[in-house]
Amino acid sequence: MTIFELKPRPPYSMELQWRFYGSLEPQPEIYSNNIWRRIFTVKGKKIPVEVSAAGHVDSPLLRITAHAELTDAEKSELARKIALVFRLDDDLNELYDTLKGDKRLSRLFRLLYGFKPPVFGALVFEGIVRVITQQQVSLRVAYIANAEIVKRFGEKLTVNGVDYYDFPTAEALANAGVDGLRSCKLSRQKARYIHELAKAAIEGYDFERPRLMGDEEVVQELTRFPGLGRWSAELVLTAVLARPHTSFPDDLGVRRAVAHYFFNDKPQPSEKVRKTIDHWGRFKGWITFYLLCGYLTEAAGNRRKEKLSGG
Repeated sequence: MTIFELKPRPPYSMELQWRFYGSLEPQPEIYSNNIWRRIFTVKGKKIPVEVSAAGHVDSPLLRITAHAELTDAEKSELARKIALVFRLDDDLNELYDTLKGDKRLSRLFRLLYGFKPPVFGALVFEGIVRVITQQQVSLRVAYIANAEIVKRFGEKLTVNGVDYYDFPTAEALANAGVDGLRSCKLSRQKARYIHELAKAAIEGYDFERPRLMGDEEVVQELTRFPGLGRWSAELVLTAVLARPHTSFPDDLGVRRAVAHYFFNDKPQPSEKVRKTIDHWGRFKGWITFYLLCGYLTEAAGNRRKEKLSGG
């Protein structure tokens, strides 16, 4: 076992980060009782990892427990992977200056102080598959399907009675076939898209390449694959490649959140939503996530109030 600590750039709240994007079912990460865990592959070694928070939002600390003896090089690589997924090095301070300067957004600063949206996946291939599962369904429904993919085709290791999961390899998903993927509560189309993606990977396409590409180049590259349209490519840019100056304004949830905060809950055409988001320039990806999660938080609060009042 190897235990070490990482210091996120403050402010940072692990609880807020995984309140919205955590799951009790493997994605492959599992977030339960303020503990986050998954398998990371480091230099070919499968390492069950547990992450817990210490400190507080303005002086945060993460405690990492790796259930393996790690060399210094392996520990450094694992720390890099965790920092990427948790966005530990991202600086929120300039974003917060922008939020506080807008009366419509200032409440998001107070509501979500320290929130950093996590990266979808430790690898780009994993992230793209997860984006496909989210197409035209709620995040809850997508998580159910994604958990089935992980449990059926990913690797599981059990340590002291606790299960840790890794995301399936491209080989495993290609070998599953379309019918095998359909058994994971996927439509035939989504199963075919994921299968084609996996085949491309085992035939030699390097899905880490987009990390080195410009934004529009990534969109053009990804939309060559079946099932990846502009919405999917833009979500990959923002949520997988973690580019805060990009966004995914065609998303239904984003459109509802923009309508709520800027147009008195009146639905707006896609171009109007895109123009509103584009106004925020290099912060538009961050602000998109803050709008989404702020909207979810306020909607949940309103439902609780209605329940308490008998509404």
